[in-house]
Amino acid sequence: MQKLLLALLFAISLSLWNVAFADTQLGGAGNDPIFFPFEDHCVINCNSNVLFLPGIEASRLYRPDYNGGTDQLWEPNAPSDVEDLYLSENGQSLRDDIYTKDVIDEANIVFPRPNVYLSFLHDLKKWKENDKIIADYGVAPYDWRLAVDDILNYGNQFSDGRIYYSGTWRATTTPYIIQELRRLAATSRTGKVTIIAHSNGGLVAKALINKLGADAGVLVDKIVFVAVPQLGTPQAVGAVLHGYDQGLPKDWLPTFLDPATARAFASTSPMAYHLLPSEAYFHSNGINTITPIATFEDGAALQSFVNAYGHAIGNFTELQNFLLGTEGRPQPTFADVVSPSTLKTNLLTYAENLHQQLDDNWLPPPSIKIYQIAGFGNDTVAGIKYWTGTDCAPSNSGSTCLADTPALKYTPTTVVDGDGTVIMTSALAMSTSSPNASRWWVDLGKYNIQPINYLAFGFIDRKHANILEVPELRDFIQNNILTSSTTSLPQYVFSSTPPTSSDKRLLFFLHSPLALSIRDNDGNEVSAATSTIPSAHFERFGEVQYISVLASSTPTLFLNGFAKGSFTLEIKEIEGNSTTASTTFTGIPSLATAKASMNFPDGTIAHASNLTVDENNDGMIDISLAPKLNDAVALAYSFAGFLQPINDIAYHPEQSSSVFKGGSTIPVKFQLKTASGTPVQASTAPLWLAPVKLSALAVPIDEGTYVDVGMSGSTFKWDLASQQYIYNWSTKGLLAGYWYRIFAQLDDGTTQSVIVGIR
Repeated sequence: MQKLLLALLFAISLSLWNVAFADTQLGGAGNDPIFFPFEDHCVINCNSNVLFLPGIEASRLYRPDYNGGTDQLWEPNAPSDVEDLYLSENGQSLRDDIYTKDVIDEANIVFPRPNVYLSFLHDLKKWKENDKIIADYGVAPYDWRLAVDDILNYGNQFSDGRIYYSGTWRATTTPYIIQELRRLAATSRTGKVTIIAHSNGGLVAKALINKLGADAGVLVDKIVFVAVPQLGTPQAVGAVLHGYDQGLPKDWLPTFLDPATARAFASTSPMAYHLLPSEAYFHSNGINTITPIATFEDGAALQSFVNAYGHAIGNFTELQNFLLGTEGRPQPTFADVVSPSTLKTNLLTYAENLHQQLDDNWLPPPSIKIYQIAGFGNDTVAGIKYWTGTDCAPSNSGSTCLADTPALKYTPTTVVDGDGTVIMTSALAMSTSSPNASRWWVDLGKYNIQPINYLAFGFIDRKHANILEVPELRDFIQNNILTSSTTSLPQYVFSSTPPTSSDKRLLFFLHSPLALSIRDNDGNEVSAATSTIPSAHFERFGEVQYISVLASSTPTLFLNGFAKGSFTLEIKEIEGNSTTASTTFTGIPSLATAKASMNFPDGTIAHASNLTVDENNDGMIDISLAPKLNDAVALAYSFAGFLQPINDIAYHPEQSSSVFKGGSTIPVKFQLKTASGTPVQASTAPLWLAPVKLSALAVPIDEGTYVDVGMSGSTFKWDLASQQYIYNWSTKGLLAGYWYRIFAQLDDGTTQSVIVGIR
């Protein structure tokens, strides 16, 4: 009887096992797969759970408000919110009540609200609840302001979802990210977790693997690095030195965060420092040799830089010294985004030590597969060119400079080998000779010009911050990495470097108190406020606005003044990463009412029109400048009026207009000067234009009589000894008793004039 009972129990057990096994194969009751905590027993959808580590500034940060509620500090609603996030000199939060609880799905500070992780978060939920290809997932928000060690050592989660990484409540024996990883591994169908890390999340993931030690290979099977600045990125240099791309919603409309506040915030934030190019960056595929992180041209405003670093930052030590300002530059105010800041020694040391652990010396356990994904095809900052330009103090009419001075200027150097923020070589830093490491590319340049990305307000560009909004990339992660259900690649995803577009581009860089915009022949526009031209981008680099546009769009440039000052405009023709032609206009006077334009009928600088400036918006052109190709610079000269014997009352109002004896010869003289005040000879001799007779005069002769031989021809002569131009104007045969306006047309496009009387 006992044997019979045992046999019956065995049969029942076997029957239950078969039912369970059948349910596992069929998806179980309600299509929920039944699985066991041992990978050998899983037979369907045997995929690992997913842990997502977001990028910098992609977790919302909060503090309690004064009424017992919650005050969201990031995304900020005002600069004061960011000031609450400031850190001490050693990178610790000044407030002890900052916490996080979620990541940014869509940015809530502008309309339309741009997606950041919205589609990817939907996919994670769909993979679990609808497709059932994973049992679970976790999204790990963290306080991205802090050092990576603080992010991994702390993270105390309260029952209401608040997670503290700094301050009074941060201490815990179960740091949040590690706790979340172990939770996911315990319920995973494989017993392991696949980490998907975006941007700064990739640095956190690398440090996490180091911290786990031997447990890393037990808990993790794959890491997907999406646009991770593994070796740092040059754009971070622009951010910390000049506040580049830190304004919210944009540098040009800093309603919630202005670049000055952002630069102050970054100055003591570890996150800004560990995004700077590391020592390994200088050895990565020679990128710094091709495009140095910083270059310095000879000129009055840059001599100290040239003396200290030569003409280019050539190694990591020089970069560190430049960031510290060892050449002796003073720390500028944070509002002065033109002058480069100086950084903190202790935080640079922190970043250097971190990268020594995460760069060349970092290797995961051989059981962990690494997938590196880089964005490609977007204009990405690879360096900064510093040079000496001209700042002009315009006259009341705006057509001339009353005084001009040499001034430091900087221009971002861009390449298409990146996602708009991270250079490709940094995102793909691990060699494919490393155990289980692979490289993949997403062609954002091609993706962004597809008609599907055009909405009523313009094109939606996918770049570094929202790269996971590209559906083909999410498909690749799902089908080629997470489930390995296919080896074919979706559109825009490549296993080798995509071909660089052969389309020629025009880049416009504007340093000025004017607004920059471009229109094509169909009336489409790209500006700070809109982008309805395919593949056109507006960016701002500190005080520099720039636009990249396809030359085939035959663009027209427009500048609209909003303050009195002067402007400098650089234009480049770009093919791939090479500049094929360029021109520069510097020190051009400008009024708040100024309107300027320039068109490119065949998309080239060589056949472009003059840059014309209407200072008073009265429909009359005050300045007309022809572009000068390549190294030549088109500039507005410093002009201080006509010289004696002519009284130029526009510059000397204490004098009265000169009256000369009819029939005499009048020496018409003037000097042209550079920004530094040095007399200069023009590339093309100034033109003498036909005098214009004005009204009758009744005042007596007050000038001497000159008997020099009058000059023929239509050009002024250069007097080498006196470093000035002269035209001996013979008034023989000229009707006496009238005022006359005489002119000198300069090769900078301006026409100078003065009124004299003939009696």
